[in-house]
Amino acid sequence: GIATDDSTKAFFGDLNERRQLISLYDFENREAIFPGVHRSYKFSLLTMGHTDQPARFVFFATDVSHITDPQRVFTLTPADLALINPNTRTAPVFRTRADAELTRNIYRRAPVLIDERRAARSEGQEGRNDGNPWGVRFMTMFHMANDSHLFHTAPGEGRLPLYEAKLLHQFTHRWATYGGAGSGEWGMGSGRAGVGSGRASVGSVGDDESDVFEQAPAPHRSVELSGRPDSPSPATLEGGGGVRRKSAPNRRAAN
Repeated sequence: GIATDDSTKAFFGDLNERRQLISLYDFENREAIFPGVHRSYKFSLLTMGHTDQPARFVFFATDVSHITDPQRVFTLTPADLALINPNTRTAPVFRTRADAELTRNIYRRAPVLIDERRAARSEGQEGRNDGNPWGVRFMTMFHMANDSHLFHTAPGEGRLPLYEAKLLHQFTHRWATYGGAGSGEWGMGSGRAGVGSGRASVGSVGDDESDVFEQAPAPHRSVELSGRPDSPSPATLEGGGGVRRKSAPNRRAAN
């Protein structure tokens, strides 16, 4: 809630930076601390003031005695919060003091992949990328819904085949198929319409000459020029809506 939510991160971060957070104890009512309140409810005790001491935290407490349990209580300084959650300055949630100590030591040795504040400070300075030393970039590839305007319903010159997750299995790439190019049927030779759980036949799965028909080929050029200049090779793209594989004879493909 107040220590972890995005909507309250500015308030919580300000409390820490001003050293006005004394303690935050998080409770679950699972053991009926309040008998008249449903057991699934959570609440917290937030103490604010001025202190030179690190803030004290307890999470997932189910009994009042837990706030004095040395194995549960842990402390975090403003510097610790900036180390572990530099982008949000929210509180990390730990069940035990040992978990907090372990995490703090890990982050001292290996900081977060992207520190947005440090990255902003070094932006424009040639040869410096303090906040993102690994050059990590986040991106979305292709989705069946968001990128549906890029897909075609029939093969064509320069089109790439599109594999959907339901066509694959961890032990075979011919787990299922649409009934044939343009047929819209689901399941190898099953004749079933729609997109149910139609599986390829046992014989076709073991047949090296059998093929899988995809539902929506993707344009080759759209893969390259769809606003994702850092995308990998179109022949090996993976995305939330499907997997594109190398084009081969007798397989559906697109521009």
